Amino acid sequence: SDYSGARKHIEIALPYAGKVQDERLRSETEAQVLTVAAMISTETGQLGDARNSVLAVLSRGEVIASPRVQLGALDNLALIASYLGRWDETAAWAEQARVLADRLQEATTLRFLGSLHLRQGDAQAASPCCAGALALHQALVAPLEGCAVMATAALCEIRLGQREGALPNLNESLALLNSELADCPPAETIPVRWTCHQVLQPLGDGRALPMLEQLHVDVQATAAERTDAADRDRLIQAIADFRDIVAAYGRRGAAP
Repeated sequence: SDYSGARKHIEIALPYAGKVQDERLRSETEAQVLTVAAMISTETGQLGDARNSVLAVLSRGEVIASPRVQLGALDNLALIASYLGRWDETAAWAEQARVLADRLQEATTLRFLGSLHLRQGDAQAASPCCAGALALHQALVAPLEGCAVMATAALCEIRLGQREGALPNLNESLALLNSELADCPPAETIPVRWTCHQVLQPLGDGRALPMLEQLHVDVQATAAERTDAADRDRLIQAIADFRDIVAAYGRRGAAP
């Protein structure tokens, strides 16, 4: 509760955040700092300053088309407006958040539905779900989710016997994994990398085995982080992707 000390840290942090070279990372970092600044202003009753900070967060979220940043800002703007008794403004911010959240929820639902159909062996049903999800995720600028959808779409093409059709989505997924998503924690990209491996393997691509070996390392490391040694095997068997990766690693080198 040392708000004066906290504010001094914010004043130091914000100029440093502005020096980040990558535009997306810079905007996200500034948004984080400004959100904390707004929290401090709210706690100290400076609601006008809090509102200005959150409006700056919203602006940065719109520039980089980040649903997460925008939704956080809209939620805080609605809350501040309610503190000020500005009920029409509260409703307007809430409605803007609802519209954005509906689009995000639709994209997420279609993505998971496509994955579910594919896991159940119905690539024909999965394919249109992936197409719908991909269009929405690209509009929302969600790199990890879009990467996952493209990988799933590529696997659909493989399962439908259309190997050439799988390559554009596969190559774009791999490019994202090696660029925008390269700094993501390994645990976050295990599902999409596993999907890519399932496309590479039937294509006889030389990248399949190294990817599987790294996936196995990351599964073991993730299990070690989440639970103690005695419970790790149970955890791995309880998570479908982890279980499948470990099984595939055990079969590596076997005849197809």
